[in-house]
Amino acid sequence: SSGINAEYGELKKEMTSKLDTNTPVNSDELQQKLEQQKRLELEYKEQLANIQARVSERPFLFEKQGLQGPGLDERIVRGVLERAGISEDVIAEILGQDMV
Repeated sequence: SSGINAEYGELKKEMTSKLDTNTPVNSDELQQKLEQQKRLELEYKEQLANIQARVSERPFLFEKQGLQGPGLDERIVRGVLERAGISEDVIAEILGQDMV
């Protein structure tokens, strides 16, 4: 990715410098440079699309945390209950279900 950016930057700099100095440009050379620029832009767009696809497939941080066991709210409630001396078994008996 950074190689493509560097190559694209060098190509752009070279073409701009020739335009700024009014240096005559060979039409074959210009055609080659334009084709190279198009190839680099296509590679860049493909890499960008791949990056965007990978990012969109990843869960958001809050979703990821929710998938990794009890969430923050559940841990807070459990901590409060433990400090109050109330076990999950007592709550399960009161509610008539398994809380674990």
